[in-house]
Amino acid sequence: QLFIAQSAAEMIQTGEPLARIKTEILKRTSNVTLYAYISSLTNLKASGRISGLEAFLGSILKLYPLVEAKDGDIVVMGKARGTRIIGGNRIVERLRKDIKDKGSPARLGIIYTGDPEIGEELKKALGDIWQGNHVEPFGPVEAGSILGTHAGPGAGGIAAFWK
Repeated sequence: QLFIAQSAAEMIQTGEPLARIKTEILKRTSNVTLYAYISSLTNLKASGRISGLEAFLGSILKLYPLVEAKDGDIVVMGKARGTRIIGGNRIVERLRKDIKDKGSPARLGIIYTGDPEIGEELKKALGDIWQGNHVEPFGPVEAGSILGTHAGPGAGGIAAFWK
C-alpha cells in the first residue's frame, strides 16, 4: 500500500488529473505481490481460517504456511517445515522464480510481525537481489494491523512492486 500511496502522491504533485491518477493506481495495484510465511497458527485458528485440528497438527509438525497475496486474493504457495528461516528462504526462492519470469521489480519491501530480527534475516537473504538488480529497498518495517492480526507474531514477508 505504501508504494501505491507514494505513486499517487507523486502524480498529485505533478498535477495529474484525478481520473488519470485513479486509473494508474488501479493498474499499479495489480503490480504488487506479497510473499509471506506465517510461523504461528494460533491467529489463523482464532480467525476461523484453519481448523483446530489443522492448527494442532501444524504446530506439532512445525509447518509454516507460505502465502502469496496478489490482486486481493491470498493463495497458499505451500508449507515450510522446520524453522522460520526455512520459511523465509522459501519465499525468497519464490521471489527469485518470479524475477526470472517477470524481470526485476522496481521496489522490494520487507515486513515482519513482532520480531525485528525476522526483517533483518529477510533483508540479508535478499542482499544480492537489492544490488544485482538495482532494486530500491524499503524496510524492514513492522507489518500493519490487518496482516499482524491474521498472521500473528513471528511472520515475515516481502512485498514486490513490479515495473
